[in-house]
Amino acid sequence: VALAFIIMGVIMIYYVEFWCRAEIWWMCICRGLILDYKKTHELKMWTKHPVILTALVFMIFCGIMVGVGKDGSTWDQIVTGVLTVISLLFILKLCLSILALEAANRLLTVNLWMYFLDDPELLKGQGFKTIHQNELYRWYFEDFKKRGKRDFRWDELYMLADKAIPGQKEKWFWGFQISRQLRKYKDYDF
Repeated sequence: VALAFIIMGVIMIYYVEFWCRAEIWWMCICRGLILDYKKTHELKMWTKHPVILTALVFMIFCGIMVGVGKDGSTWDQIVTGVLTVISLLFILKLCLSILALEAANRLLTVNLWMYFLDDPELLKGQGFKTIHQNELYRWYFEDFKKRGKRDFRWDELYMLADKAIPGQKEKWFWGFQISRQLRKYKDYDF
């Protein structure tokens, strides 16, 4: 039972992390910056993500735990375990809604709209600039934190690129760290 609560805790931590990433997106869009995230709109793009893998482990673990704990024949245990996994499919759907950040209603799907039209500069004429999450990540951890987290101006983010940096590894829970810092500057002018 403790393992089930640990897995649920991990899923909740992922939820907070992705909510912080959505908050960063809103802070940026209000200043004319469209923050572009990794795409997760196709099956192959989200099945390997740790959020989904955690949900699958939880579902399988609960199925085994309930199936083994049931008295009766082996067939009854197998059927009970399978039905438990089927009844927990909402966990998978919940985790998919956490992961599919750009397709979620909370981000207005601007990113996917520009992605499907294959035009990252689509809203440039209206004053919007697209930046990629890896560039924001690199700026925060390599530039902003190294200079002591001071002298911030939103104009700095306009200089970031709109393409992902190939091969760049990202830290876990970067959304929480960056949103915590940018919240301080939410009301600053450019």
